[in-house]
Formats: sequence, structure tokens, C-alpha cells
Amino acid sequence: MPGSSLTFHTYEYPASLESELALAQALGDVPRIQRAHDHIATTQGRYNFNAPGTLNRARGRRITPISFEQWLRRVWANVPAPMPVGYTTT
Repeated sequence: MPGSSLTFHTYEYPASLESELALAQALGDVPRIQRAHDHIATTQGRYNFNAPGTLNRARGRRITPISFEQWLRRVWANVPAPMPVGYTTT
């Protein structure tokens, strides 16, 4: 957002997250409360999951990275070219 500032908080221990939550509640700072809850949930493993598309399950398999250009060419290789303006198929 234009004109807004960012505030960074560094948490060294989960206990400091509890302190952060208590402070945010005392101040009535709802966005800060929500952020503290999210951070606490993260330390408790809430967002640890193996979803399709991650490399977590690929351990032991050989993965060969490709460049963006190679990936783009593969993805768009089977996409038909657009019809020229004024072209009809009758």
C-alpha cells in the first residue's frame, strides 16, 4: 500500500510469541493479535504438510532443474497459434 510502513518483528523463541500475543491483546491491536496467532500455529506445526507439488516427497529421486525458457517452451508447445484477424474457417 502506498504510504504504509512495514514493521518487522523477530522471534527467537516460541515463548516470546506468547509475550507478543499478550502485548497485542493488551494494546487491542487486532492485526498484531492475528499475526501472533499465525506465528504460534506455525511453531506448533500447523503448516507442515506434504502437498502434491512440493519436493518433500521427491527425496531420493534425481531432479534436474530446467530454465524458465525450457519450461515455458514445453508448456506452450501444444498451444495452437492464434488465428489472424479477419480469418474465417468457412
